[in-house]
Amino acid sequence: MTPLSVIAIREIGMATVEVIFSPERALDYRAGQYLILRSPVTDTRFYFSIASAPLPGGQIVIQIGGVEAGAPAYGLVAELRLAHYAHCEGIGGDASLRESDRPLVMIAGGSGYTYARALLMEELRSGRNRSLTLIWGASRSSALYEYEWLHHLAQGVERLTVIPVVLEGEPPPGGHRGNLLEVTYGLGLDFPRSDLYVCGRPEMVRKCRAQMVARWQLDPGHFYSDVQ
Repeated sequence: MTPLSVIAIREIGMATVEVIFSPERALDYRAGQYLILRSPVTDTRFYFSIASAPLPGGQIVIQIGGVEAGAPAYGLVAELRLAHYAHCEGIGGDASLRESDRPLVMIAGGSGYTYARALLMEELRSGRNRSLTLIWGASRSSALYEYEWLHHLAQGVERLTVIPVVLEGEPPPGGHRGNLLEVTYGLGLDFPRSDLYVCGRPEMVRKCRAQMVARWQLDPGHFYSDVQ
């Protein structure tokens, strides 16, 4: 296992905490993979999508959701604050970003956003110029904890479109209220010619894959997710 020093811990949402690690030695990973983390005190295993693209300095960013009293995530953050380190047991995931000129569509449900975030960061660093669409769904607007940053990012990147979706309450300007998949299907995107990267609850991902193949004749080879 590789020791990870805690560089920073900060709250970025009502129940979401961002942690920046510096590994003792460089970890080889690709945008879209996940970190297998061992907590420093109880030695509990956790799985987190890596929220950052590979960086020259080697730092790794994760975003921990559900940080509420009594929850496993709350205990993990407490351990990290106390010990200032954790361990990387390994890197996993086969749904990392592929080199392609096809339009890139990312569908993220809830905390699945961290997966899409890494894909987005890596794609913006590439020399490609394909269109990018990020559709992020959550229960309400307050759960879209980085939407303001994404909105400003999209204003400066012509090829990027960010679409927020909420189940209840008022969505952010330009967003939608409703079921994430139903809203996505109604956007008029050219799914058969796109690369789709989807992360969220397993049942949502499986339903999305089945409908994209059946209704839009998407080649399954262009649907990427670690959910089987």
